[in-house]
Amino acid sequence: MKLRNLYAGTALALLIVSAGPSWSQDTAQAEAEAQAVNREQADKELAYFKKLLTGRSFELPVAVDIEDEVQKPLGKAALTDLTAYMLSTVESWGVYALLYTGLWFGNTFLYMGGAALKPYDVWLAAYRTKKPAPGWPFGMWQYTSKAHIPGVVDAIPGKVTNVDMSHAYKDYAGIISKKGLTRLREGK
Repeated sequence: MKLRNLYAGTALALLIVSAGPSWSQDTAQAEAEAQAVNREQADKELAYFKKLLTGRSFELPVAVDIEDEVQKPLGKAALTDLTAYMLSTVESWGVYALLYTGLWFGNTFLYMGGAALKPYDVWLAAYRTKKPAPGWPFGMWQYTSKAHIPGVVDAIPGKVTNVDMSHAYKDYAGIISKKGLTRLREGK
């Protein structure tokens, strides 16, 4: 399982700050890149993810990233069910669960418009200049992985780092605040 920190850059953009299991105290959003191919593996990944999230506050959704090569052979129905299971588990923690996937992966390996995933918003990765129209709803669109933001630099001094940028089509911070989904529920 790969973990990334994400911070709100503006109301319409998100910025991936670092890779790996290091976690900042002021995390606004969290994302877990799932590599599970069954519920047992999913439970292990989610337990680790939950441990890292404990004690943190969130202004944006907690995303489960489904697009790993090892998941392709599962078939659409099995991967869709596993994805819904993971999202419902994250949601049971008392946070706003969100599915992150790429346009091709979602169309090819998941029933994106089906009943199992319908309750969850989607953060869609599709690198292009025009908003995609996949035939199913999404609440955020990651449109590039090659943006540059002044002040964001690589670990190598002076090297500018490419960052991901997204548009949000909902006021996630407002929704999450209003519903009290800013922290994990204790004991869940």
